[in-house]
Amino acid sequence: MKVPQISITEVKQILLRHGVSLDEKKVVILGIRGYYKNSMGRVGENDRNIYDDCLCVIGVDGTFQTFQANTDPAVYKLGIATLQVGIDEGRHGINFHFGGEKSTWSEGCQTVPKSSWLKFKKTIYALMEKFGQTKGTYLLIQY
Repeated sequence: MKVPQISITEVKQILLRHGVSLDEKKVVILGIRGYYKNSMGRVGENDRNIYDDCLCVIGVDGTFQTFQANTDPAVYKLGIATLQVGIDEGRHGINFHFGGEKSTWSEGCQTVPKSSWLKFKKTIYALMEKFGQTKGTYLLIQY
């Protein structure tokens, strides 16, 4: 799997542009839909069922991790929801879970490859526990 090379400085700038205060939220997950759209799948396209997106976990304490991910449903069909860009604070029941190593097999959740899942989960849970949070802030943007 690739490790997204976006910097903590870039992530902080994106959060500020979208009105997300890390000082206030303490822990934020940033999803970047189409992060690899020019180097994976069809050039210039945000494809489905591949890990062409990015998730960044950032904490006010300086913790920062990036993960190759998928923020789209694996398939397009009537009745399958696609999370819209913007801020979600646990209101929409969007889940994060692992997918396969080469395909995401999810119908709308945000997925990371199984080999990255434990690191992703442990990073988030440790930050949430450290700052006494039970719900997180998720900002999804289109690249």
